[in-house]
Amino acid sequence: MTKIEPVASIVPCYTPSGKRVALNTQHQGLPIGTVLYTEAQMIQLGEACADIAEREHSTDAERVYGKEVAELIRNLIKEMLP
Repeated sequence: MTKIEPVASIVPCYTPSGKRVALNTQHQGLPIGTVLYTEAQMIQLGEACADIAEREHSTDAERVYGKEVAELIRNLIKEMLP
């Protein structure tokens, strides 16, 4: 499985002495520490989760449940993203 890397991360700032500043501030409207992913990456993540839900089962009942869970994951991703 491929690791999904963020496209950007808004990190806290430090003074030359190592003191952390801007603990509860925002940068361009996003809280410090926010990690940003693209829509395509979020879809990739949802598909990876759905795929695992579908295939990691040993009984027929688990496979049916896994398919239902996978469908729920895919629907949630569709609702979250435009």
